[in-house]
Amino acid sequence: FLDNGCPDLEYIKKIISKDIAGIYTEIPNFFGVIDFNLKELIEISHEVGAIAIIGADPLLMGIIKPPGDYGADIVVGDGQPLGIPPAMGGNSLGIMACKNDMRIIRQMPGRIVGMTRTIRGERAFTLVLSTREQHIRREKATSNICTNETLLAIAATIYMALLGKEGIKRIAKRIFHNTQYVIKRIKEIGLDTGFKGLHFRDFTIKGINIKKLNRFLKDRGILGGREISENIGLFAVTEIHKKEDIDEFIDLLKEFIMRN
Repeated sequence: FLDNGCPDLEYIKKIISKDIAGIYTEIPNFFGVIDFNLKELIEISHEVGAIAIIGADPLLMGIIKPPGDYGADIVVGDGQPLGIPPAMGGNSLGIMACKNDMRIIRQMPGRIVGMTRTIRGERAFTLVLSTREQHIRREKATSNICTNETLLAIAATIYMALLGKEGIKRIAKRIFHNTQYVIKRIKEIGLDTGFKGLHFRDFTIKGINIKKLNRFLKDRGILGGREISENIGLFAVTEIHKKEDIDEFIDLLKEFIMRN
């Protein structure tokens, strides 16, 4: 990674070859950094005949161009941010989309529903490309789906329908502004947040003992971050956090630093 948290494209150009089947990257990435070099990375992938797969946060797509606009072949994501409460790591649903290329579409997992018209001219939906399905292909089928995932997909659909395009955009902006605000406050108290790039939701804190910090926060009713190493932790803010919540977190960070 470069100091802005984005992949080093020059390094990738040196190591990539025609033996590579595909390149996978995420936006935002593991550290929460928004990579604005997606177009170049996708072009590098296509130059050697590899497919470009992008893991995208569905809420972030409310305020930036989707990977498909940059030429991504496949886009995947986690549907948990779409109104599904996290509970001990689950439940969630996967999101998967691809460009209009039948070579890829026929290999897609899950059932594919197409929109059509009835004989009366009414809008209707039906399963398409069913020769991939379990009732035809049996053990060779590429479609595997269960009730639990379907129920979550319905919940996410209702969430998006209620919010609409502008509602999702507002939530994405709130998360983005909360992330910039907490990083600004962390730097003001002298801590290092690692990468210089723009973040969305996730961010790192460097230079303090994360295990001790998490214990300190837990005793005060706050769930801490993920311990990446002894002195690097991955934290996050979401749309549910208010300015007062972030300020309280900063005050506790200051208290922890003074005590340690």
